[in-house]
Amino acid sequence: MKATADFVTWTSLGSATLSGGSYNFVDSGARSLAQRFYATKEGNTVSSNTYGFVNVTIPAGVGTITLIANQLNNSSGNTVGALLQNVPNSTKVEKFIAATQSWGPVSFYSALSNTWSAGGASFTMNPGEGILVQNHVATNFTVTFIGDVPKAPQVNSGIPGTSGQFAMISSIVPLSTNLNGMAFPAVNGDVASRWNVGTQQYDTNTFSSGAWSPLVPTPNVGEAFFITSGTSSSRTWTENVNISPP
Repeated sequence: MKATADFVTWTSLGSATLSGGSYNFVDSGARSLAQRFYATKEGNTVSSNTYGFVNVTIPAGVGTITLIANQLNNSSGNTVGALLQNVPNSTKVEKFIAATQSWGPVSFYSALSNTWSAGGASFTMNPGEGILVQNHVATNFTVTFIGDVPKAPQVNSGIPGTSGQFAMISSIVPLSTNLNGMAFPAVNGDVASRWNVGTQQYDTNTFSSGAWSPLVPTPNVGEAFFITSGTSSSRTWTENVNISPP
């Protein structure tokens, strides 16, 4: 069994010999980690999928907003109803609709009925997308995403094709690397806006003369951000991250 947090450094967690059937492996160190991903390897053969988890903290404070992203494919579906279960009462979610350049319906969670209002349970949270979450309690809570890591090539078509329009997107792969390292296809005039949880405002960086300024944006694992397009040409963001152990 191999494990990694970044798809670069892999650690052997142990081995098992099977003559058939299945084997349950428990990672005793997982509880203290923000994310970890697993694959099996026998000789030169690796498992067909890499499976793992990502913990995303929703900060404390009534009304505190954060932009999050699910970057795994869950077997139960990539929807709010499947992924955001048993969150605190009155937790709010909202998606930005790039096609209409407007916010969609606001949905609140009822702990009493275990339901989301306004059809929120069906809101999609596919890898590459993003969603706004607003806390309504005075303590942090953690959202744990589990599922398969998307395989290469990881293609995101969410960048707006009209100059000046924006969309909430994320890396498809659960990695914390700057946009240059993620092969983001930046063009002059692009603006990347990351939500600063501490200030509850956007930190913006603009791509001009072939470089980001003042900083190269570096989204965290499980973080979504807004991209404002600097061009009216269509483009896709293709990441070719090898998610299997060497």
